[in-house]
Formats: sequence, structure tokens, C-alpha cells
Amino acid sequence: KNLIRHLILQYKLKKADGILAIGEDAKRYYQKYNNNVINLPYSIKNNHKNILKKKYKLNFLFVGQLIKRKGLGLLINAISKIKNTSINFTIVGSGPLKKEIKTIRNINFTYYNFLNKKKLKKIYDKNSILILPSAFDGWGVAIIEAMSRGLVILSNQNVGAFNEYVKHGINGRKIEYSTKSIVDEINFFSNYKYKIREYGISNRKIFDKNLCNCSLAANKLEKFLKNN
Repeated sequence: KNLIRHLILQYKLKKADGILAIGEDAKRYYQKYNNNVINLPYSIKNNHKNILKKKYKLNFLFVGQLIKRKGLGLLINAISKIKNTSINFTIVGSGPLKKEIKTIRNINFTYYNFLNKKKLKKIYDKNSILILPSAFDGWGVAIIEAMSRGLVILSNQNVGAFNEYVKHGINGRKIEYSTKSIVDEINFFSNYKYKIREYGISNRKIFDKNLCNCSLAANKLEKFLKNN
């Protein structure tokens, strides 16, 4: 199947005038088939929100489908091992693992089904740390949404947006695809609470200056189209 897919892409894409790739990971992949590839990731509108007034606490958030691929099983196991009662955890989404999250009782926990954009923004604003422990995620738009609202990012190199924008110890933390790693990083912020605000503000600055900001992405696309 991989060989057939490779041959089809090779035939189709070599004739293209250019390719728009979602992130640097995708750009490197498609450069095998075409020399004219630009990085144009999913982007969102810059809300110009002032996050300096944001209250940074041990409030963790997961947004996405409640499925195994998103690492939700590992996350639930990790939460069950947390002993710090000052930690709050919110999960937003729906899917086959919805019943599993009802077992969370050891910490302050809130669950919401999928929300519209306006309500979801309010959830981001109430939380401080987004956690996305996916087994695979080609991009992971929740990371960009969280950055725009000044949240810290906890994720891994299985997620395209994490590879694109997050530096361990600068604006987030890298977690391995394991329960232990998730627990360790949650405990890190329990021990170093001041890092939450530091990383969150860094993320907002990164969002303002990169292609995850749709106004900058639109400018780059306009220049690309004029040259082709």
C-alpha cells in the first residue's frame, strides 16, 4: 500500500505548480515530490486578547475526541495517580471513551461535550495548561487555540503543531507517550508554579509572530500565489 501511495503521489504532485503543506513536518515530506512547497499550517484569527490579567493556576485542560489515538487512556490513568488536591482538570470533547472519564474522582474534575467557539474560548481562558498526549496527530489545532489564549502546552513529538511551535522548557514541556511521563510533567508544574505564567506568556508572543496567526498566514499565501 505504501508503494502504491508513493507512486500516485509522485505522479500527481510533480505536475503541481506548488504545494501548501500543513507544518514543517508535512513540508519536508512533500518536498520529495515537488520543489515548490511552502509551510501554511492551520491558523486562527488573532483575538489580540490581553493575557497579562490571566490568572495562572494548576488548571489542566484536554480538548479533542475522546479516543485512544489522542492518548486519552494514558491521560485518565495519569490523572488517577495525582495526589495534589489543588489540581483542577477539564476535559472537552466526545467519543467512545466518554464512559472512562467518569472514573475520575481523585481531583477536581469538569467535563463538557463539544462546545461552540465562543464557549470554548471561555474554557481556554479559565485554564492554564493544555495537555495533548496523542499517539499521532498530524497537526493538533487545539495547541494553536491554546497558545492564542496564553496557555502552556504539554504534548509530544507525535503532534505536528508541538514540533512546529513548542520548545521544551521555553513555552511548554515534552511528554513521552506514557502514563509516568504525564504524571511527572503534571507534578513539575505543581512544584514550579511560577513557570505556568512564564510559559503561557511566551506562547502568546509566539502565536502573535507565527503562521498560526491567520493574518500572517494569509499574507504568505498571497505572496505565494502572486509568484506562481
